[in-house]
Amino acid sequence: RADKSLYQAKNNGRNQVVSYEPPHKVRVTYRPEPWVTDVALVGSFNNWDKDNDAMEREADGSFAFVLALNPGLYSYKFVLNGTQWINDPLATETQPDNLGGHNSVLRVTPETPTTLP
Repeated sequence: RADKSLYQAKNNGRNQVVSYEPPHKVRVTYRPEPWVTDVALVGSFNNWDKDNDAMEREADGSFAFVLALNPGLYSYKFVLNGTQWINDPLATETQPDNLGGHNSVLRVTPETPTTLP
């Protein structure tokens, strides 16, 4: 992946940086209770850092975030108002989080669409 980005930069005229972007874009959404003012998406894709990926509020009151991911298995949760960590209520797959709870699981396969609907 690094080589591909390097050669792309060289082919585009050198003296530039081309970052690698994983091929699959996955949109994660969450519709919270009215008292929730902000939602962060945390997981194995961002080192569980609640300050990295704040979700954006949509016009309908839900929150959304787009992830660019390689095929693989990713664990995640939502953080509500910076303090309450919860699973995705719509997730069809979970796994133990080693803290007495569960993480939601996002499975990205080569067949996962590479663009959003």
